[in-house]
Formats: sequence, structure tokens, C-alpha cells
Amino acid sequence: MPARTRTLAAALAVAVTAVAAVCPSVDGAEPVLLWIEGEAAHRSQTHRNAWYDSVSKQELSGGGQIASFAEVAQPDAWAEYDMAVPEAGAYHFWLRANPCTGLTWRVDGGKEIVLDAKAMQEEDKKNRRTKGYQPKVFPRWNIAVDGKADARYMTWYRLGPLDLAKGRHTLRFSLGGHEKGTKRFAAIDCFVLTTGAFTPNAYYAPGQEPKDLVAFPEEDSWAFEPDRDAFADEAVLDLRHLNEETAGQHGFIRLSPDGGGFVRGDGVPDFRGPPAPASPRP
Repeated sequence: MPARTRTLAAALAVAVTAVAAVCPSVDGAEPVLLWIEGEAAHRSQTHRNAWYDSVSKQELSGGGQIASFAEVAQPDAWAEYDMAVPEAGAYHFWLRANPCTGLTWRVDGGKEIVLDAKAMQEEDKKNRRTKGYQPKVFPRWNIAVDGKADARYMTWYRLGPLDLAKGRHTLRFSLGGHEKGTKRFAAIDCFVLTTGAFTPNAYYAPGQEPKDLVAFPEEDSWAFEPDRDAFADEAVLDLRHLNEETAGQHGFIRLSPDGGGFVRGDGVPDFRGPPAPASPRP
């Protein structure tokens, strides 16, 4: 299939949502949050593929993505985004994407950086017990329209800080990588630049109301919207000391002999037990 090249008129400008985060930054100023949809690229060259494009729009932010599936003889795919940064600062860079055979990015024509998902996962595994460590890779989200577990998925990646000056910047992604003699494919749902805290929540933007929720009477429900856990030493409740150094080292949790509770495999009482079913607030 021929390459598809798209250029949006300058009048359409940047398809960016700027949102004030709930929590103020350390210096008291409201943090900046830019939420940018993948399908809103200002310039792009991509290649269509019926199978790779068969994804559920309901599982994507804004109901769309930018995706490319390049056959061996087709040129590399890419997408560029013009961004208006409202103030200078260190921006946390988050990306919801499917890197598949490769994905790189660079800012303002600078050094190209490879999204090495495997290395990021290894780093997460190595530091999973480190206090205050923030994961770089979040669980996969299947977006295949037929529900099959294959290469059609989305994942949030924490790509680290970007020092950006106030004004216009261009972010360029390669979609599929640059390896010659192979099929190359990747997709982007959306990405975030923020000077404040950000916690991924599937395809929902901060403050966006989840769809298809079961409605409860207001008097029987309340909004559960906790702030991001900073793992502070002065936390009122900290149960990390109950975690085993190695999962299962004390055997399976089982019912106590008197049937009134739970004990570990070595007979020591376990007070946590299974999770309780959710119920409305009394």
C-alpha cells in the first residue's frame, strides 16, 4: 500500500489539552499538563494494514490512534507534533503506545532516543522493592477488536524528564523503527507532558469521567479519588513490613483450625485474609 503523508494546516494548530492538575507543585504554582492525542499529528507518513488497524476505538483516548505497518519495501513511518509549551520547566514525559518492532522519539531535531521497553521492564523488576521507586512500564491493555492477545495492545511508558523552554517545540516519533529488510509496525494513542504528578488511568485524561459506570444513589456512594501516594515516612498506615521477602516463603494462606481466621503455611496467623467484597458506604 502506498505511504500516506498528511500535513495539517497551521490554522488547526496544536491539538493539545492543557489541564491544571489537582495537586499544586512544590513551589505552590499550578502544574502544567499537556495531553496530546496520537491521531492529531501535524505531519506524518504511515502505512495502513487491515489487521493492525482492527482495534477497538472504545479502548483508545479520543477514540483513535496513529498507527503504521510498513512492509519490507516501504519507507519508515513517522509522525510530528508541534507543541506550544506555556512555561519553561522540567516536564515529565509519558507515552501510551504500542512500540512493537520499534519506536523512537526526539525533540526539535535533537538526538533520537529509542524506547527500549525490555530494558525498562528489567529496571522495574530490579527496583520493584525499592522505596519510592516509580515504575516505567505499566500493564498492557488489549485493544484488539476480536479480543485476541497479540500485537494489538497499548501500554503506558514513563520516559523521564524533558527540559523545555517556553514556546513552540516539535516532537517527532518513528513508528516501527529503522531496521531494514523487515516489517516495521507501531502505534501511539496519546502522550503527556506535565510539570506535576501524573498517574496513568487507562485511556482517561485527568479529570475525565469514566464511561459506562453503574450509577449509585448519591447518598450511598462517594468519590474515591485518592492523591498519588508519595510513600512518605510519616504515613499513618504502612503495611509494607507485612510483605514477604520472597512470595510464598511461608507457604499458602489457609483457614485456621478453628475456622475463625487465616494462618500462613507455618501456622502464624495472617490478619489480612482475602479482599472483602465492595459495598456502599453506610
